[in-house]
Amino acid sequence: MANTQSLKEKKEKLEKEKRILEEKLKDVESNITKINNMQKPYVANVSAYSGHYSMQFEKEEKAKKKLYEYASKRYFKNGLNYGVYLYKWNEDGSKTLLESIPLGRENFEPRL
Repeated sequence: MANTQSLKEKKEKLEKEKRILEEKLKDVESNITKINNMQKPYVANVSAYSGHYSMQFEKEEKAKKKLYEYASKRYFKNGLNYGVYLYKWNEDGSKTLLESIPLGRENFEPRL
């Protein structure tokens, strides 16, 4: 019986350690994502019936070029193109909307 109790305590200790490591991993992954977003802060995004698609760019000019390419298509990936938008990642992790072009919907709202 004592052996079973010992195994139970050891298992609980390992599960607690696992939770702590998983939290640390989440923090590391979050920091890596922020760094990646700062390296390519400009995001051209298309919202269509078939889903949301985006590309990140280092320079705003390239992102705008992709934005207008997305805007030139009535259908995107076999779905009606609802609208396109451009945003920029900020250092605090927030986003700033730079441009929005409604296409297939009058009431198009960008999802930031």
